[in-house]
This record gives sequence, structure tokens and C-alpha cells, in this order.
Amino acid sequence: MVRHQLDTLMQMCERPFSTDKSHATDANIYYHISVGVSCFPKDDNEVTGLLTKAEKALDYVKQHGGDDIRWYDEAIESATAGSLELESELRTATIEGQFVPYYQPKFSLETGAITGFEALVRWQHPTRGLLKPVHFINAIIAHKLSFDLFSQLAIKIVKQLSVWQQQGFHQHVCINADAAEFSHPDFFDMVSTLLTENGVAAHQLHIEVTESSLIQRHDNVKKQLNSLRELGVRLALDDFGTGYASLSYLQEYPFDFIKIDKSFISNIETDRTQHAIVKAILDLAVALDMQVVAEGIETEQQRDVLLDMGCKIGQGYWFSKPVAADVATAMLIKQNASK
Repeated sequence: MVRHQLDTLMQMCERPFSTDKSHATDANIYYHISVGVSCFPKDDNEVTGLLTKAEKALDYVKQHGGDDIRWYDEAIESATAGSLELESELRTATIEGQFVPYYQPKFSLETGAITGFEALVRWQHPTRGLLKPVHFINAIIAHKLSFDLFSQLAIKIVKQLSVWQQQGFHQHVCINADAAEFSHPDFFDMVSTLLTENGVAAHQLHIEVTESSLIQRHDNVKKQLNSLRELGVRLALDDFGTGYASLSYLQEYPFDFIKIDKSFISNIETDRTQHAIVKAILDLAVALDMQVVAEGIETEQQRDVLLDMGCKIGQGYWFSKPVAADVATAMLIKQNASK
């Protein structure tokens, strides 16, 4: 009986609700309802327990897109327990500094010299070892820890830049950021203070923004980007060409670099379409006085094609995988010694 009533409710919510015809403008309003259900006495025989389990079922519905009904069961309990445990571990990781940057070098395609690095996050888990973002980044976003993660990485990166500067190295480091981080009220002050306290020139810090992040078009994001640009921080549009409004982003935001996504590089030696797209991006960058970085270079042939097309900077596994700070330092020392 209860199931039938809930099904009827969901069906009703799919129908449009019309506003009063007496109003000047008419509109249809569509409902979307998420429902979590627990049953007495199967799930619990106390009101508090029933409400708790119904809330867990509701949370499960919301995490999986909403607009549905979910009956509480043991699978939800396991998923909830796992989620809570991961959240606890992530919060501990931000407090204890378990997130570390790994540095993937960027190279001059002509000379092979290291021009800078992209910092990629790794989690030095106390029991599971070194974890890549695929194992935790969605949970970071879900539990609203993006700014905490960015702050921790930024502190370590700027300190590393300071160390390299003292060793006579002046390569830049890129750090990835998204709208959730840019929208934080302390974002600009945190970055500015870090650079000042560590004596690092602003142009040595580059911030990469993904197209997907800009889809949200927060006014605050644009304001933050303009402020960073005025400070001297360089800005890059990451994964260029994979979104829906790349050209409008180049017009609207003050980018210094365009990063060509690896999906346009994978078969550039033989694929005429990929070749044409990359050539168009390079020509556009010249017209806009922007620099280009090609991502995902995995073969010498890809490097040669890009170099012939006029691309000057690239990164990818053919050059180097992301490495720890001490390995990156050793690479810079070796490069400096060979001059």
C-alpha cells in the first residue's frame, strides 16, 4: 500500500503545475522529489532509528542524481559507512599534510630544456601508499574540501619554488584550480600572502583553470582571475577544446596560456582532423598573443609534428611522468650541469 502511494506521488510530481490564470504571466512549474523510506519493524522498532535510516536512504538518492525513491537496506548502510570513513580520512589528511604535489616537467620542444612544471596532487595515505586523484578527488569535491586541498598544495609548491630560487632555478610551477576554489573569499589573499612571505615572484606561479570549471560562470571567478593577473600570476586555460565555449572564454578571461588537451595529440601524426584542430589553435594563440602548451606527448613523432607546426612547449610521458620534488630538483641540477 505504501509503495503504491509513493509511486503515485512521484507520478504526480512529473506533471506540470500551472500558475493561477489570473496572473499576468503563466508558467508551468515542474516538481522533482527525492524520497528515502524505512519500514517498521523490519528496519527498526524505534522512531529515532527509523528516521535515521530514512535519512540515509534519502542521502543515497541525492548522491545518485535524485528524483527517485530509495528503500533503506544494508547496502546503503555499507555505502554510508564507507563514505563517512573516507570523509574522516580526507579531513585528517588535510590537517596532517598528507597531500603532496608531484611535478610533471614541461619542456621546450626545440631544445629539450625544462621550462616549468605542472603540479599534480597525490595522497600519501598512511596505510594504502601513494594514491592518484582517481581514488579520492570526487570525494574531495563531494565533501567540500577543494579549498583545503588547494591551500595545502599551494603552500608546498610556493615553498618549493623558494627553495629552487635559492638554488638558482627559476622555472615556474602550474597548479590546477576550479570554480569551487576561486569562489572562496580567502583565495586571493591566501595566494598573495604565500608569494610575499616566501619571496617568490608572482610570475613563477601559474594557475590552470579547466573549461568545465568556467561553465558555472561565477562572477566571482572572473574577479579573482583578474586580480591574480594584476598581481602577476600567469593563467592557463586547461584542456582547451574539450568544452562548449572555449572561444568565448578566451575573450572573457585574461589567459596567458592555452593548453591543448591530449585527446587532440594522440594521433596527430596520421589524423588529419587532429592536425587541423591543433594548427587552428596555434594560429589562434599567435593572433591573441598567447602561448601554447601541448599535453599528452607520448612519442618522438608527436613531438616532431608539433614542433614543425610551431608549438614550442609540451609535456607528456615521452618526456617524463610526474615526479616527487627531490627527483624534479635532480632533473634541474642535471640540466644546469650540462649547459
